[in-house]
Amino acid sequence: MTIKRTLLLLLFFFGNMLLANAQQTKMVNVGDHSLEMIQAGDGEYTVIFESGFGTDYKVWGNVAAEVLNLNQVMLYSRAGTGKSEPNPKPQTLEAAVKDLSTLIDQANLKPPFILVGHSYGAFIIRAYAAQHPDKVKGLVFVDPAHEKMMQELKKADPAKAVKDRELQNSFVPDKFKQESEAINRIFEKAVLPDSGKLPQVPTVVLTSVQKRANPELFLHEPKGVEVWRNLHNDFFSQFTSGAHVITANSGHNIHREEPELVINAIRQVVQAATKEKARQEHEGKMLALDNTLAQADTYLKQRKESKAEAIVFDGLKGSGFGERTINTIA
Repeated sequence: MTIKRTLLLLLFFFGNMLLANAQQTKMVNVGDHSLEMIQAGDGEYTVIFESGFGTDYKVWGNVAAEVLNLNQVMLYSRAGTGKSEPNPKPQTLEAAVKDLSTLIDQANLKPPFILVGHSYGAFIIRAYAAQHPDKVKGLVFVDPAHEKMMQELKKADPAKAVKDRELQNSFVPDKFKQESEAINRIFEKAVLPDSGKLPQVPTVVLTSVQKRANPELFLHEPKGVEVWRNLHNDFFSQFTSGAHVITANSGHNIHREEPELVINAIRQVVQAATKEKARQEHEGKMLALDNTLAQADTYLKQRKESKAEAIVFDGLKGSGFGERTINTIA
């Protein structure tokens, strides 16, 4: 075992231990089944983690243990993973999004939310963000799945693309086959169910382009990696604020191999969201003050100088602006 691998395992172990010590997991009923979840930390934003296919909340241990120092965090295991009960209904993408939405309501989580999704989890947070744009103030995509992946791989090499799908399907445990089939249907259609447009919020996309000596999948060959990167480039292009981070030092599980990249991405998004909130509040105050000054102008034209002076004074006092800002406005 390499030194790097040993350190990563230690990080993962201690991250989960710190997270477990912060607060115990609990089971939350979301209708006809219950999900395992954990809440910890404190702060203005709640960072919600969505795991990739077939993995539970523990994969985020070494990321969440750091993020909860300045933020609230919520992690959970999707239906059928970890200690979460299976969904008695078909485990489709729509069902997963409904579970997440219900869990957030049942756990009484308050926005603003920062959503973090890995791989298939990206589909889920995209749908939730589109359905609840006012609640979501930032997005972090960790090597996200893309609905056009199979379509583009087939364009590059149809035979290898089909072989990839067959090989990946052969690895899927029976309890995850239903969700795997739902994902495959998305890849075949090359489109996600319509949930609406994503909100324009600070966004970071993390992409792995790691080279492999003997790639087992076409997706991991140079041509497949090029397809993957181009899809992520295209996906990120819809956002006006954020960053697209490329790493060649870790594989698909960036959050486990390079957790610092995910931690930094979350920090970046939180900082940008905070600045955007301050900007919007400033604009709101300026608009209110503009209305006050317009009313004062009306009073001045009516030769009601004392009324004009009073509402301007009250408007400035209530604006919350400091002396320097008020002088600048003047």
